[in-house]
Amino acid sequence: MLAVKEISRMLANDAERVAQHLLGSEGKRAGQEMQWADSSGGAGKSLGMRMTGNKRGVWSDFATGESGDLLDLWCSARNCGIAEAITEAKSYLGIREVPLTGHTPSPKPIRRPAECKPIGGGVTNWLLEQRKLSQEAINAYKVAESNGAVAFPFLDADGKLQGLKYRAIREDKYWAEAGSNKTLFGWQAIPKNARSVLICEGELKAMAWWDYGTPALSLPFGGGDGGKQDWIENEFDNLARFDLIYLAMDEDEPGRKAGEAIIKRLGPERCAIVKHPLPAEPGVKCINGCLHNGVSRALVTAAVSLAKPRDPEELHTAADYADKVSEMFADHGPENGIRTPWGKVKDELVFRPGELTIVAGVNGHGKSQAVGFMAGDAMVKNNRVCVASLEFKVEGWLKRLVRQLSALSGPSPTYAKTLVNWLGDGRLWAFDAQGTTDWRRMLEVFKYARRRYEIDLFVIDNMTGLGIGEEDYQGQKELTLALSTFARDEECHVWLVHHIRKGQSENAEPDKFDIKGSGSITDLASTVLTVWRNKGKEQKVIDLISIGSEIPEEVSGQADVKIFCKKQRNYQGEGNGEPKINLWWSGSAYHYLEYKGHTARPMVRVE
Repeated sequence: MLAVKEISRMLANDAERVAQHLLGSEGKRAGQEMQWADSSGGAGKSLGMRMTGNKRGVWSDFATGESGDLLDLWCSARNCGIAEAITEAKSYLGIREVPLTGHTPSPKPIRRPAECKPIGGGVTNWLLEQRKLSQEAINAYKVAESNGAVAFPFLDADGKLQGLKYRAIREDKYWAEAGSNKTLFGWQAIPKNARSVLICEGELKAMAWWDYGTPALSLPFGGGDGGKQDWIENEFDNLARFDLIYLAMDEDEPGRKAGEAIIKRLGPERCAIVKHPLPAEPGVKCINGCLHNGVSRALVTAAVSLAKPRDPEELHTAADYADKVSEMFADHGPENGIRTPWGKVKDELVFRPGELTIVAGVNGHGKSQAVGFMAGDAMVKNNRVCVASLEFKVEGWLKRLVRQLSALSGPSPTYAKTLVNWLGDGRLWAFDAQGTTDWRRMLEVFKYARRRYEIDLFVIDNMTGLGIGEEDYQGQKELTLALSTFARDEECHVWLVHHIRKGQSENAEPDKFDIKGSGSITDLASTVLTVWRNKGKEQKVIDLISIGSEIPEEVSGQADVKIFCKKQRNYQGEGNGEPKINLWWSGSAYHYLEYKGHTARPMVRVE
């Protein structure tokens, strides 16, 4: 079923022709407006309608105070209710909605029992004096009396009786007439051209809302029906005419469940939860309490006006981000993120919070060693790291890291223990699961670690240990999306180590298109690095040494390892943000040195 706002928008798109259809052709253009005498048409200036911009189709009659959109004008010009105006407007627009077949028949009217009679006596006194309701509210809702009890007639939008509900005046006791249909109470009090309505729990509450200037309907059985709310089936079409439905549910668990169920059925875009006007006021627990305690109409009206439809959690206006964007342009010094161990790279490569990096390489080219070296440097710079080493036992991974931190091929057992304890003092955590592990469970642990220990960097070495097949492209995409979402939502960084496809030769420098598996792996990552070992140089050095020859500069000057940045989505500096990092290998210390001739030095000194 087409929403009322959409019908109004369609009318506004052709505002001038619709206005002439309703008011005649005697309107005169006056700047951005057209003017008529009144809602009956004719030449004049009292009624003006906007014909351009966001307010196209909005009108106001300065003589009567009437105003609204083109559906409101339809009601005024045709002297009809909003439901009839919508039906006529649909016909005018050529909208033909297909009726749903097979639904439950409409409720059947019941007869009014003979004992119901006009209200009077003790029932009148109880409503006026004890419940503080007005005679006007009693009349508007056509409340009657039956054997000394209050009788609430459930009339449909056409005035036909659908049910009767009774309330004793000497005790809090309700009962319903046999054969009553599950419909809303109060249609008799709702203006025919109303574009909004309030739904509450309880007939007396609906009448109290009316006395505060907000005509209201009541659920047939309160919030106790929880998530079922099967009255909606009978009232769905009747409620379709409202742009906005205010829900003033009781502030308890049944009321909360009822509100959620109604919103789900009627649509969050047009349902607004009304909070109690004075939640902290002693003895004022509902709208009847407000009436009894003399709470002002202004406070109650404000509570309604503050209620807004609940947008989906994912939907935001651009203004919601104004402060964050402003902060991005403020001068905060160096960009936030983890740097590489090599000073020459500077800020050309930054591992920012909220991002996923793929580190790929041919098997045996040292990608895990390089990742360990970079992670060690990150910890030295006071970043907290969690490693899921799925190919090595944790102690094996730590052994290599100790060599890198100490720059020693064989540190003493005592010093090795001291370094590991230093790492364990708030710097390094391990996800201990060798072999194949459930990546969803791993992410649960990562989320816990991030929130409890404020981990900055998560390292997964490597994807093959996560139980996803090489041809399972959908699984690879699901994993990569989950990792990038985790990094973004938790504002941390993730390194995922992965493999390069085997080519004709491992001497060729790899590209991001050589990475194994689905293209979504590199598509979803913010940064992509490839690690390449210069095995061609290694073989030349071996050959020259074997024949006793000196190693010429053109060979020794070549980098031992190259790390290529093939993608850096959020780089904002000069250049393309895809540096190529030439490094020289120190085998004894497992170090990646910045320049030829550099000597490996301890990354940290621990007493």
